[in-house]
Amino acid sequence: MKIEVSGIEKSFKGIKVLRNINFEVESGEVFGIIGPNGAGKSTLLRIILGLSKPDKGKILISGGTNKENDYFGALIDGASYYEYLTGRENLEFFQEKYNEKEVIDLLDLVGLSEFDSKRIVKEYSLGMKQRLGIALALIGDRPFIILDEPLNGLDAKGIYDVRNIIIELAKKKNKVVILTSHILSEVEKVVDKLIVFNKGLILYEGDLSSLDQQYTIITEKILEPKICKIIFADSLNKTVFVNTNIIEIKDYNLNFLNEVLYKLLANKINVVEVRNNKMNLEKFYFSLLEVNNVD
Repeated sequence: MKIEVSGIEKSFKGIKVLRNINFEVESGEVFGIIGPNGAGKSTLLRIILGLSKPDKGKILISGGTNKENDYFGALIDGASYYEYLTGRENLEFFQEKYNEKEVIDLLDLVGLSEFDSKRIVKEYSLGMKQRLGIALALIGDRPFIILDEPLNGLDAKGIYDVRNIIIELAKKKNKVVILTSHILSEVEKVVDKLIVFNKGLILYEGDLSSLDQQYTIITEKILEPKICKIIFADSLNKTVFVNTNIIEIKDYNLNFLNEVLYKLLANKINVVEVRNNKMNLEKFYFSLLEVNNVD
């Protein structure tokens, strides 16, 4: 199974919320959508689920158009449940509502079984309610799972458990998992691919290998401004920054590094050292927001 988001655009009251959004995710992958509050993440998720119509573009599923949301299990805008029922009673109610014949013990999967016989949902902690919301999203064993901020309200153990659930859904059950989260250290641990998203525009789309692709080059001699303009052209002071004999490259394409090294050697400038400045996702994310100040 594969989902393809193609050319999605959306405006509200003349304000463009989504701008030509394109990406695709295949079975067995965890896909992260990250960005600040108000970036358009929830609007995009609602369009993927068929809860909102885009102004332009399509959501394609394995070559077909998504005209209904039967493909999806989702936790979005908080879970809906009956507070005066137990977690199991909630699950059984919704399984019956959606005509699910096989009752799967999802409470055990999300770590709620030991609490269920004694507590109604009204007495659940925020983290327990979040776990129940994830369990409800998994009813029906659907191929696409969308989780909007699934780590909210969880303690360290809860975050660890949900992280493992997400990985298991993708890697062992071969589902597509799309998630949003502001906890970037956790996103980094589970996603295969992601988009960095702000003001309706994708700033980056790809895997996490780009976190390795910022470099420092140290040359044997000081670089003169004239030679810098020849070698780096329009990239100078944009993605390439030179200070005496130190060149900082902030570009997410490995081919660009190779081009820079080739030009340096072609101009008889010896390279002493090349350093890989690995970043974590948080640093990568904020650097993108800083460089791409979207209007």
